[in-house]
Amino acid sequence: MPQSLSEPPLACAPVGLRVVDRRLFGLLSRARRHGLATLDLTTAACTLSQAARDARRLALGGLPRMPALLDLVVSRAAGIFGAPHIRLYPSLAQAHFALLLAILPRGQTVLSLKLRAGGSVTHSLGAHSAGRWFNVAQYGVEPATGQPTETELRRLCLAHRPRLIIAGGVTCPHRPRLQLLRELADEVDAVLVADLTDHAGLVAGGHLPCPLAEAHLVVMPTNREFRGPPGALIATADIDLARQIDLTLTDQGDAGLAPATASALAAAFGEVPSEAFRRYIQGVSENAASLRRALQAEGLLVAGGDTSILVLDLRPLGLGAEPAATLLRRIGLNADPVPLVDDPAPLALPSGLRLSVAALTARGFGPEEMAVTASLIGRTLRCRQPGAREAEAALRRVAAGLARRFPLVS
Repeated sequence: MPQSLSEPPLACAPVGLRVVDRRLFGLLSRARRHGLATLDLTTAACTLSQAARDARRLALGGLPRMPALLDLVVSRAAGIFGAPHIRLYPSLAQAHFALLLAILPRGQTVLSLKLRAGGSVTHSLGAHSAGRWFNVAQYGVEPATGQPTETELRRLCLAHRPRLIIAGGVTCPHRPRLQLLRELADEVDAVLVADLTDHAGLVAGGHLPCPLAEAHLVVMPTNREFRGPPGALIATADIDLARQIDLTLTDQGDAGLAPATASALAAAFGEVPSEAFRRYIQGVSENAASLRRALQAEGLLVAGGDTSILVLDLRPLGLGAEPAATLLRRIGLNADPVPLVDDPAPLALPSGLRLSVAALTARGFGPEEMAVTASLIGRTLRCRQPGAREAEAALRRVAAGLARRFPLVS
């Protein structure tokens, strides 16, 4: 049964921890209480399914390195995406960088999405190690559509002749134009990588088509919509690219996964073919659309809705993203500050909030709860007048009530 807010935090923790390290026990207890009372709209929220939690607990007691366990994870992932080659990584950043090392000779060019348009730091920022080892050319998107134009993409491809093209990123509320990017990749003899950070679960659940029909390689996180532990995988149906990745990365990848992580991954991937997972993914899609409509009804400017995330434009409210995120945290809502496509402000002073519905859907939220969540967001962002503490306290009670009705899996 899920743990309620009235239960003592970390009740199942070994007594020895309370005796040996009271400071650590207190820190973990406070974090647990905060998690139970908070509604997480961040994309990094890790809401494991019950099966994944049970598998992880069984493995935490200590297991030898189990090749059979890794084989099970890989075979289940391969069945989900129809890809004969799967490589596992402890983090998405490691998977991103591993791709660059495997495909690109040092000094070659990668074409990726601009950070302001939703691209990832690990493949779009020149200050990152990827930008020091490789040449980075970047494409943007049109503010009205959230998509790059064919004219700009073609110009950049012909001017830079990239060896690697990355479609998608970490804050993309719209699906990338894979068919166009594949045509351009073939034209300049480049490898096309689809980054499924924002919609891997929607693909796995059959709600969106698998991008391996157009992309040579796919990279994605294993948590978020998958309800698995943090990690990442690379999938491909191209035998030559698979061999190239294996030869280049013999000292990286799945050998670094802890048995507990591999066990939870096996359980999470094992749930994907089930009807329950399909209903959950359908709920993610419906909740994203419901939250967008509800936020618009609150008079807020929001983009997205065809993946699990939305991007809220705070400029009409005269708010920066960091102050807005602080206001939401005070009532029990977590959201990520992000830059906006057409915002002239520096990247360090973003004006957007990224909202993901995956964690809330995993807790059992539906369209009705999304409407309440949108109301909480709208009222909180406008609750900035002096003497608004009573209103803030009332909003905090509503958020806490939702958290109690839909508790985290214990």
